[in-house]
Amino acid sequence: MLSSKYNRSLSPHLLLYKTHATSVVSIFHRITGSVFSILLFFISLFLVLSYSFFSCNFFYSIFAVFYILVNLFFSLLLFFPILHILNGFRHIFWDLCVGLSTYNIVITGFFVSFTSFLFVCFFVLI
Repeated sequence: MLSSKYNRSLSPHLLLYKTHATSVVSIFHRITGSVFSILLFFISLFLVLSYSFFSCNFFYSIFAVFYILVNLFFSLLLFFPILHILNGFRHIFWDLCVGLSTYNIVITGFFVSFTSFLFVCFFVLI
């Protein structure tokens, strides 16, 4: 009733707060953890089913024909676990009360994101 009288939104906190690097990295940590667990399930399922029905020569031929696409695909899949693991180390340091200042939190957030991106670029170039 109050919101209709003054024409205000019901959740003004969504409009008041600006996005911070720490909240973005926290959200990506949760997303990458979920994606990482789903990927582990499907990769293990694929490996069990594929080695049950196909020979190794089939995979060697697929890999030889689509080398660049396979390399790019697995490099991009590697981004999720790397980001999640590096951010997990960051959380371990926070549990030890190391680097809890606002400056350190923002710097380590950018460092985790940039390092994950560098790992992916490195594996694409290999």
